[in-house]
This record gives sequence, structure tokens and C-alpha cells, in this order.
Amino acid sequence: MFSLEDKNIKIENLKLRKNNKFDDMMHVVYGENIVLQNCTLEKSLSDAIDVDISTIRIEKCKISTSGNDAIDLMSSKALINKSDLSGSGDKGISIGEASDVVIFNSKIYNNVIGIESKDNSTAYVINSTLIDNKRQINAYKKNWRYEKGGSIVVDKSIISSADYSIKGDNNSKINIYNSSVSPKFSNKEPQVEVGSVSGDNGNDNSILSSYQTNVEKSLSAWGITSSTEQRGIFE
Repeated sequence: MFSLEDKNIKIENLKLRKNNKFDDMMHVVYGENIVLQNCTLEKSLSDAIDVDISTIRIEKCKISTSGNDAIDLMSSKALINKSDLSGSGDKGISIGEASDVVIFNSKIYNNVIGIESKDNSTAYVINSTLIDNKRQINAYKKNWRYEKGGSIVVDKSIISSADYSIKGDNNSKINIYNSSVSPKFSNKEPQVEVGSVSGDNGNDNSILSSYQTNVEKSLSAWGITSSTEQRGIFE
């Protein structure tokens, strides 16, 4: 429906829905300094936004009922900020092939998989909420060309569902800091490391006012300065 290959482009108030030809609703490739704000994408045939080898900011966007992924990133750097991703047939956010992504102040819910990182990709999930995804977080190695799987760091976030379902293979790492996980972990995999979490009481008050050092650096790289004692979304 919409393909973009350019740099220094800002798109606001975009509305796309029900594409029925080709697979992706919006495709960004070889993009540099792309900004997408206040967008609404509904009922895509496959991926709603497919981003390849690009740098992009996706802010205040609502993406719902995607046939496949809400956002699919390959070899890209991205900020996903103040966005709402729901009802995807596969992933809310798929992060692959050495991508680096910051997910900040966003809500990801009712997807088959909430967030997936693979093949030497890193995702920082900060002040965000994951609710009732069939699998909340997934990390693994898929492509033999990459030595590592996926890395996911969660800080000051809320993860809530009937089954927390957080999985990582032996090539991957998932770190959860200062977040609320409900229900609490009973038998977690060794690839999942849990710092200070509130357990299963749904407490959205942060134990610490500061972020982990690497999380703070990832925010700073996108020009975001934030310090809050609240877990989950705050705007």
C-alpha cells in the first residue's frame, strides 16, 4: 500500500487499513531518519509496518489486527514510543538480523507473541505494558549466519497474563529489572534473569527511581531523558 525509500522524512496522521494486495501494508527500506507520528494502521494483510535496513522513530501510533506482525524490523534501529500494538496474528514487534530497538512507554497486548528478538538483535522494553499476549516475550537464534540469538532487557514495565510465558533459547538472554510480573515466576528458564520484581501483586510502584545503566544509555541515544518511580505506561 505504501513503500518508502528515502531519508529525513516525517509522516504525520497517516491512516491505512485493509490492504488486500501484496503482503505488507507499509514498507520502509534503506530509510534514514524516518519519523512516523500519530499513525493508525488497521487490518493489514500481513505485516503492518515492515522496516529493513533503516533508522526510524514510530511515535503515538496505533496498530491493530495485523495479519502477521504489527512491526517487523530487520537490520534496523528503531524507537517505538507511546504506541499501542494489539491483535496481531503473529508478533506485536518482531526484531531480527542485528536490529537495535527501544520500546518506550508503549502498550502491547492480545498478540500471539508480544515481543520477539532474534539473530544478534537487542530490544530494550522500558516503562511499557505487556498484557495477555499468548507468549509475552520470545528470544532465539534463527539464522545460522549470526552467532547469537536475541537479547531483551525489560525495565520498569508490567507483564500480566494468565501465563507469563517468557521463553529464550540457549543462545539468547532475557533480563527483567524492577518490573511487575503477574503471575510470579514459578519455574523460569536459565536464560531468563529476574532482578527486583514485585511478584504477582500487580504493584506499579517502582522500587528504584533510576534505570539500569544500559537502559538509560539506550534512552539517551534517542534524546529521551526520563526518571520515574512508576512502572508501566506513564503518559
